[in-house]
Amino acid sequence: MKNSKLIRTILFNVLLILTLIIIFLLFFPKKSYVEKKLNEQLDPVEEEVFNSNINTMRVASIKYFEENDSDKVTLKELKEKNLITDLKDNNDNTCDDSSYSEQDDKKITIYLKCSGNEKKIEISKNEENKENKLLCLYEYRKEEEIVEWSDWSEWDKQEIKEDESTRVETKEEQEPGEKQVITESREISIDANTYYEEYCPEGYYESDGRCKARKEMNEINASIRYSCPNGFRRNNLNCIKGSTTIYASREFYCPTNQSTIEYELTGEKCRTFKIMYAEKYKNSYYGCPEGYTLSNDKCYKTEYYENEIEQTNKVTYYRYQKKKTDKKIDVIWSTKDNKELLDQSYTMTREVTCDF
Repeated sequence: MKNSKLIRTILFNVLLILTLIIIFLLFFPKKSYVEKKLNEQLDPVEEEVFNSNINTMRVASIKYFEENDSDKVTLKELKEKNLITDLKDNNDNTCDDSSYSEQDDKKITIYLKCSGNEKKIEISKNEENKENKLLCLYEYRKEEEIVEWSDWSEWDKQEIKEDESTRVETKEEQEPGEKQVITESREISIDANTYYEEYCPEGYYESDGRCKARKEMNEINASIRYSCPNGFRRNNLNCIKGSTTIYASREFYCPTNQSTIEYELTGEKCRTFKIMYAEKYKNSYYGCPEGYTLSNDKCYKTEYYENEIEQTNKVTYYRYQKKKTDKKIDVIWSTKDNKELLDQSYTMTREVTCDF
């Protein structure tokens, strides 16, 4: 019985050890497996660029979650926080701003979509057995100065000088120039217009269509009229209403409706004027339309004719391009000591811990 029990104990321990070894191999693969996995993913250019983008987003997301109390962040928000620049695929198409990273207590999930390619990865937040984690990807960066020229401007006669930042093209065209003018003339005559005018003799002025004059004569006393307010009756110079008595209002006035005498009230006096009328004088004269000169009863003007002879001039046109200089930062993720990238002037800048 004791031997049987011992054998069962030994078998149980062996089985437990084998189980632990299998679990270790599943969750912590050897370096050769990692390199093989990376090579399978990074061989195609498209896959390499995509993996570079997703790892760039991965690093930015981890930094975002460390600095912000949030469980989710989009690619657009990472760019707004200046934690990441535009991610582009190998065809220079910008990755979808709705791509995101989210976290819970155990892992960080990263979803990236670029054109027709999309991928979701999960990063374990378990810090146990940290010494068994492998450094599998490395960031390579290269800064290049990109020189581009703008589109050609419209052609213009304004002269433009060429320099280091400006390209200039010219062309010459024949265009109409100054015109030689030959002038001829002829005299035109028309009958003058007859105009009539009426005016008053000296000392008279026009009033209601008549010529009128006034000659001052003398002064006479003005007439007086008295009046009472409404409700009062007048009794001589007083106004009476019940037991109330007030003075009547006094108003001076001059005679009217005199055909040969006019009066003008001045205070309590009337100035008198003798009125005289006279016939209007009549006169006729000649006049010409604008641009004509009067001579007796005729109007004259000189009419000019111009014959133009066109000449042509050689005109130079200019157009230009402006040089735009910018810096391009190219980021590629690859295995350690990628000689091909180092030969292309890339510099390895950082490494990322990967979980499998």
